[in-house]
Amino acid sequence: MAATGKSWLAAAAAPVRTQPKGGHLLHRTYQFSYVHRSMDRKNEDYKNQIKNIATVGTVEEFWAVYTHLNRVNKLSPNTDYFLFQKGVQPMWEDDANKRGGRLTIRLQKAASPRAFEDLCLALIGEQFETDDICGIACSVRTYENNLSIWLKDANNKQLLGRVEAIARRVLNLEAKIVLRDWSFKPHNTDQPANV
Repeated sequence: MAATGKSWLAAAAAPVRTQPKGGHLLHRTYQFSYVHRSMDRKNEDYKNQIKNIATVGTVEEFWAVYTHLNRVNKLSPNTDYFLFQKGVQPMWEDDANKRGGRLTIRLQKAASPRAFEDLCLALIGEQFETDDICGIACSVRTYENNLSIWLKDANNKQLLGRVEAIARRVLNLEAKIVLRDWSFKPHNTDQPANV
């Protein structure tokens, strides 16, 4: 998926078609997508800003796409990467997200690529052992990056505690790279279309 004469964002806007040829099926199908917010697109509907990159349903498809994505530390600020269940949009207005929320950790930029990859692998590898995770997001900002796990039910404190514990184990982060520890925010307290 090399960009020839175009920026990688423009190349990524064209969805990649992958043909299953056997392989190791994932428990569910996922969609990679991204949003780049800029001042000239400020008034554009958020849903229209979401650009699909690829749908993956096997381990091999995941790696075929992931290996060609720019790492999050190479993205410009105000860009968000998403890996969500197919059919779930990375916006709180989506039916699967309306009653949910996101568990977020703020990291130093240098630690974000590995942490995002580890969370993606935990998600597709079913390490969270729940159907109540909508997806994973990495929000690239100027001085740090935010990693989020989007949950379907903001009121399920037991699920929230279990997902946070698994995420801590999966990431195994040193305290010095964590700029703000895990926090949870229900989507219904957000302004529309904010990640």
